[in-house]
Amino acid sequence: MFGLLAYKPQFGLVIPVALLAAGQWRSIGAAALTVAALALGTAALFGLDIWTAFAASTELSRKMLLQDGDVGFEKLQSVFAAVRMWGGSVSFAYVMQGLVSAVVVGSVAWVWRSSRDDRVKAATLSAATALASPHILDYDLMILGPTIAFMTVAIARRGAKSYEISALAAAWLVPLVTRGVTGATGIPLALVAMIALYGVIQYHAARGDSPNLRVAFNAS
Repeated sequence: MFGLLAYKPQFGLVIPVALLAAGQWRSIGAAALTVAALALGTAALFGLDIWTAFAASTELSRKMLLQDGDVGFEKLQSVFAAVRMWGGSVSFAYVMQGLVSAVVVGSVAWVWRSSRDDRVKAATLSAATALASPHILDYDLMILGPTIAFMTVAIARRGAKSYEISALAAAWLVPLVTRGVTGATGIPLALVAMIALYGVIQYHAARGDSPNLRVAFNAS
Protein backbone atom coordinates (compact mmCIF):
# COMPACT_ATOMS: atom_id res chain seq x y z
CA MET A 1 0.00 0.00 0.00
CA PHE A 2 2.85 2.40 0.74
CA GLY A 3 4.38 1.59 -2.65
CA LEU A 4 1.15 2.46 -4.44
CA LEU A 5 1.53 6.05 -3.22
CA ALA A 6 4.18 6.46 -5.90
CA TYR A 7 1.42 7.77 -8.15
CA LYS A 8 1.35 10.87 -5.92
CA PRO A 9 4.92 11.09 -4.67
CA GLN A 10 4.34 14.33 -2.74
CA PHE A 11 2.41 12.23 -0.22
CA GLY A 12 5.25 9.77 0.28
CA LEU A 13 7.78 12.20 1.73
CA VAL A 14 7.39 11.20 5.38
CA ILE A 15 6.70 7.47 5.05
CA PRO A 16 10.34 6.36 4.59
CA VAL A 17 11.34 8.30 7.72
CA ALA A 18 8.67 6.54 9.79
CA LEU A 19 9.56 3.08 8.50
CA LEU A 20 13.28 3.61 9.01
CA ALA A 21 12.78 4.98 12.54
CA ALA A 22 10.71 1.94 13.48
CA GLY A 23 13.01 -0.53 11.71
CA GLN A 24 10.20 -1.80 9.49
CA TRP A 25 12.52 -3.43 6.97
CA ARG A 26 9.94 -5.79 5.46
CA SER A 27 7.60 -2.88 4.78
CA ILE A 28 10.46 -0.91 3.22
CA GLY A 29 11.34 -3.84 0.99
CA ALA A 30 7.73 -4.45 -0.01
CA ALA A 31 7.24 -0.76 -0.84
CA ALA A 32 10.41 -0.65 -2.94
CA LEU A 33 9.43 -3.78 -4.85
CA THR A 34 5.93 -2.39 -5.44
CA VAL A 35 7.30 0.86 -6.87
CA ALA A 36 9.73 -1.05 -9.08
CA ALA A 37 6.96 -3.34 -10.34
CA LEU A 38 4.71 -0.37 -11.14
CA ALA A 39 7.50 1.43 -12.99
CA LEU A 40 8.48 -1.63 -15.01
CA GLY A 41 4.86 -2.48 -15.75
CA THR A 42 4.16 1.05 -16.95
CA ALA A 43 7.23 1.01 -19.20
CA ALA A 44 6.24 -2.37 -20.62
CA LEU A 45 2.71 -1.20 -21.43
CA PHE A 46 3.41 2.32 -22.71
CA GLY A 47 7.12 2.41 -23.51
CA LEU A 48 10.03 4.20 -21.87
CA ASP A 49 9.05 7.49 -23.53
CA ILE A 50 6.26 7.93 -21.01
CA TRP A 51 8.86 8.38 -18.25
CA THR A 52 10.79 10.88 -20.34
CA ALA A 53 7.58 12.85 -20.87
CA PHE A 54 6.80 12.67 -17.17
CA ALA A 55 10.22 14.04 -16.23
CA ALA A 56 9.88 16.84 -18.79
CA SER A 57 6.48 17.87 -17.43
CA THR A 58 7.50 18.20 -13.80
CA GLU A 59 9.26 21.56 -14.16
CA LEU A 60 6.30 23.16 -15.94
CA SER A 61 3.84 21.70 -13.44
CA ARG A 62 5.90 22.89 -10.48
CA LYS A 63 6.12 26.43 -11.81
CA MET A 64 2.52 26.81 -12.98
CA LEU A 65 0.54 24.81 -10.44
CA LEU A 66 2.60 25.43 -7.31
CA GLN A 67 4.83 28.49 -7.55
CA ASP A 68 2.59 30.72 -9.70
CA GLY A 69 -0.62 29.41 -8.18
CA ASP A 70 -2.43 28.81 -11.45
CA VAL A 71 -4.49 26.18 -9.66
CA GLY A 72 -5.50 28.83 -7.09
CA PHE A 73 -3.75 29.39 -3.79
CA GLU A 74 -7.11 29.18 -2.01
CA LYS A 75 -7.34 25.55 -3.18
CA LEU A 76 -3.86 24.64 -1.95
CA GLN A 77 -3.65 23.90 1.77
CA SER A 78 0.07 24.05 2.51
CA VAL A 79 2.40 26.45 4.29
CA PHE A 80 3.99 27.21 0.91
CA ALA A 81 0.62 28.23 -0.56
CA ALA A 82 -0.24 30.40 2.45
CA VAL A 83 3.02 32.34 2.15
CA ARG A 84 2.52 32.84 -1.58
CA MET A 85 -1.09 33.90 -1.08
CA TRP A 86 0.03 36.54 1.42
CA GLY A 87 2.51 37.96 -1.10
CA GLY A 88 5.67 36.17 0.00
CA SER A 89 8.34 35.31 -2.55
CA VAL A 90 8.83 31.82 -3.93
CA SER A 91 12.14 31.50 -2.08
CA PHE A 92 10.64 32.55 1.25
CA ALA A 93 7.71 30.18 0.72
CA TYR A 94 10.11 27.28 0.16
CA VAL A 95 12.07 28.23 3.28
CA MET A 96 8.96 28.31 5.45
CA GLN A 97 7.65 25.06 4.00
CA GLY A 98 11.07 23.50 4.53
CA LEU A 99 11.14 24.53 8.19
CA VAL A 100 7.68 23.12 8.85
CA SER A 101 8.48 19.93 6.96
CA ALA A 102 11.71 19.49 8.92
CA VAL A 103 9.88 19.83 12.24
CA VAL A 104 7.20 17.40 11.09
CA VAL A 105 9.73 14.85 9.83
CA GLY A 106 11.65 15.05 13.09
CA SER A 107 8.52 14.49 15.17
CA VAL A 108 7.50 11.53 13.00
CA ALA A 109 10.90 9.91 13.54
CA TRP A 110 10.62 10.45 17.29
CA VAL A 111 7.07 9.08 17.58
CA TRP A 112 7.68 6.07 15.36
CA ARG A 113 10.89 5.20 17.20
CA SER A 114 9.65 5.68 20.76
CA SER A 115 5.87 5.32 20.90
CA ARG A 116 4.20 2.07 21.89
CA ASP A 117 0.76 3.21 20.73
CA ASP A 118 0.18 2.18 17.11
CA ARG A 119 -2.85 4.47 16.88
CA VAL A 120 -0.84 7.56 17.77
CA LYS A 121 1.88 6.50 15.34
CA ALA A 122 -0.65 6.08 12.53
CA ALA A 123 -2.30 9.42 13.31
CA THR A 124 1.07 11.15 13.38
CA LEU A 125 2.08 9.73 10.02
CA SER A 126 -1.15 10.57 8.19
CA ALA A 127 -1.33 14.11 9.59
CA ALA A 128 2.37 14.68 8.88
CA THR A 129 1.85 13.54 5.30
CA ALA A 130 -0.56 16.42 4.79
CA LEU A 131 1.59 19.05 6.52
CA ALA A 132 4.91 18.10 4.94
CA SER A 133 3.78 18.43 1.33
CA PRO A 134 3.86 21.85 -0.39
CA HIS A 135 1.26 20.66 -2.90
CA ILE A 136 -1.92 19.47 -1.22
CA LEU A 137 -5.37 20.45 -2.47
CA ASP A 138 -8.53 20.73 -0.42
CA TYR A 139 -9.90 17.46 -1.76
CA ASP A 140 -6.68 15.72 -0.66
CA LEU A 141 -7.63 16.48 2.94
CA MET A 142 -9.57 13.23 3.05
CA ILE A 143 -6.27 11.91 4.41
CA LEU A 144 -7.28 13.51 7.71
CA GLY A 145 -10.11 10.96 7.99
CA PRO A 146 -7.82 8.18 9.22
CA THR A 147 -6.03 10.68 11.44
CA ILE A 148 -9.29 11.59 13.17
CA ALA A 149 -10.33 7.93 13.48
CA PHE A 150 -7.06 6.80 15.04
CA MET A 151 -6.96 9.73 17.47
CA THR A 152 -10.60 9.24 18.48
CA VAL A 153 -9.78 5.69 19.56
CA ALA A 154 -6.52 6.75 21.22
CA ILE A 155 -8.05 9.43 23.42
CA ALA A 156 -11.26 7.51 24.16
CA ARG A 157 -9.39 5.31 26.65
CA ARG A 158 -8.86 8.18 29.08
CA GLY A 159 -11.60 10.61 28.10
CA ALA A 160 -11.23 13.40 25.58
CA LYS A 161 -10.44 16.96 26.60
CA SER A 162 -12.58 19.75 25.16
CA TYR A 163 -9.72 21.15 23.09
CA GLU A 164 -9.08 17.69 21.63
CA ILE A 165 -12.71 17.37 20.58
CA SER A 166 -12.56 20.83 19.04
CA ALA A 167 -9.40 19.99 17.08
CA LEU A 168 -10.87 16.75 15.76
CA ALA A 169 -14.16 18.42 14.83
CA ALA A 170 -12.38 21.27 13.04
CA ALA A 171 -10.25 18.86 11.04
CA TRP A 172 -13.41 17.01 10.02
CA LEU A 173 -15.38 20.10 8.98
CA VAL A 174 -12.92 22.56 7.45
CA PRO A 175 -12.27 20.64 4.20
CA LEU A 176 -15.86 21.45 3.23
CA VAL A 177 -15.48 25.21 3.58
CA THR A 178 -11.78 26.05 3.46
CA ARG A 179 -11.67 26.95 -0.24
CA GLY A 180 -14.46 29.50 0.07
CA VAL A 181 -13.26 30.94 3.37
CA THR A 182 -9.65 31.19 2.22
CA GLY A 183 -10.65 32.82 -1.06
CA ALA A 184 -12.83 35.39 0.70
CA THR A 185 -10.65 36.20 3.73
CA GLY A 186 -7.11 35.06 2.95
CA ILE A 187 -7.14 32.88 6.06
CA PRO A 188 -5.87 29.32 5.32
CA LEU A 189 -8.50 27.67 7.48
CA ALA A 190 -7.51 24.08 6.76
CA LEU A 191 -3.84 24.75 7.43
CA VAL A 192 -4.69 26.23 10.83
CA ALA A 193 -6.85 23.20 11.64
CA MET A 194 -4.12 20.77 10.54
CA ILE A 195 -1.48 22.47 12.68
CA ALA A 196 -3.81 22.45 15.69
CA LEU A 197 -4.62 18.77 15.16
CA TYR A 198 -0.95 17.89 14.80
CA GLY A 199 -0.17 19.72 18.02
CA VAL A 200 -2.83 17.69 19.84
CA ILE A 201 -1.40 14.44 18.47
CA GLN A 202 2.16 15.32 19.50
CA TYR A 203 1.05 16.42 22.97
CA HIS A 204 -0.78 13.13 23.37
CA ALA A 205 2.29 11.21 22.18
CA ALA A 206 4.59 13.07 24.59
CA ARG A 207 2.32 12.57 27.57
CA GLY A 208 1.57 8.97 26.78
CA ASP A 209 5.18 7.93 26.24
CA SER A 210 6.75 9.67 29.22
CA PRO A 211 6.96 7.28 32.24
CA ASN A 212 6.83 10.13 34.75
CA LEU A 213 3.85 11.70 33.09
CA ARG A 214 2.07 8.33 32.85
CA VAL A 215 2.60 7.73 36.56
CA ALA A 216 1.32 11.21 37.41
CA PHE A 217 -1.67 10.79 35.12
CA ASN A 218 -2.55 7.35 36.53
CA ALA A 219 -2.17 8.60 40.08
CA SER A 220 -4.52 11.49 39.42
